[in-house]
Amino acid sequence: MRTNLQAWRLFAASLSLLLLPACLKTQADGVPRENDSMRTIASAGPIELETAPKQVSLRTEKPLASLLDTLGPGQHLYLVLRGLRADEQPGVLYHLYLGPGADDARYIGTFNFYDAIPIRDENETAPLPSGFNSYDITELATTLRGRGMLSEPTTVTIKAGGTPPPGSKPVIGRIELVVQSDRI
Repeated sequence: MRTNLQAWRLFAASLSLLLLPACLKTQADGVPRENDSMRTIASAGPIELETAPKQVSLRTEKPLASLLDTLGPGQHLYLVLRGLRADEQPGVLYHLYLGPGADDARYIGTFNFYDAIPIRDENETAPLPSGFNSYDITELATTLRGRGMLSEPTTVTIKAGGTPPPGSKPVIGRIELVVQSDRI
């Protein structure tokens, strides 16, 4: 049974790497590597999540509306979540929104803590790296700017899709806004 579980976890981890943008790579120590095709423009963390919606402010050098104007051809704006961890499985999806509030017009996507809880037994003592989740928010940010709904400072709202158990203690290690070029 353990062998099947380990094989399944390895398969799931490999599959998730195929779904992520190729330029968002990390060094061997897990620290993001920036190059001419990627740069972090804002970050915050760690963020402890609760049942109530959590608003996280991401301070950028200039307003997000102005940053959108500086994007060149083939450049995109990504919201990246790194270092997801929890003491126990929260068992709920978390929803992300660009700006204050949790309405459909600001919706980015969902994430969960499925990979964030290490399954430990006598043969396995170290947690697996949690990797990262990446969301292309270029179109959403442009739409919100056009509607006059782009807030300053840039805020991300995180809302639990249910009630996690009290002992789960879910944490996002770091949230980043990243400008990335299509070229690798």
